[in-house]
Amino acid sequence: MARVNVRDKIVAAGLKVMYAQGFNGCSIQDITDTAGVPKGSFYNHFKSKELLALEVLESYQSLAQVEILADRTKAPIARLRGYFKVLSRVHKATGYGGGCLMGNLGLELSDSSQRVRKALFRHFSDWHRAIAAVLREGQQNGEVNAGADADQMARFLIAAWEGSLLQMKVSKTAGPLDDFFRVAFVPLAPR
Repeated sequence: MARVNVRDKIVAAGLKVMYAQGFNGCSIQDITDTAGVPKGSFYNHFKSKELLALEVLESYQSLAQVEILADRTKAPIARLRGYFKVLSRVHKATGYGGGCLMGNLGLELSDSSQRVRKALFRHFSDWHRAIAAVLREGQQNGEVNAGADADQMARFLIAAWEGSLLQMKVSKTAGPLDDFFRVAFVPLAPR
């Protein structure tokens, strides 16, 4: 059995606790208690909770399953729908309460932490590029409106998804996600 090092335990606990309680809603003590390590261990690996948040974002990104978007064995729109369906199943499994960690941290820290804001901007930009590439592929094969701006459509899909997650988090229901699937793909159709 592989041994998990203390740093990895702290990052995993940070992800769990920040997702559940928010950055400002949790303490280093909450994180180390969840990790099952002494509080002093935190400072052996991180100089601040902000630096841990940057590592937590990296860890969260590895769970985002963006590689689904690169799977060219599926048609572009089916791939996009499938990707968002995978994400929606994760939210269903967690009771529709957590939202998106990137969105949550963006709302909470964008004005107070330039490091976190820049990291979030980079992650959202990477996500945007992956979706825009799928849309361009769909434009090439006639499945997506060729006259639309793929970058703008990708930004719209992300904004619509993030807004749906916020409403889902508030309502604790799947309704906003259902609305996303009913409406968000309509503007992509060829004209």
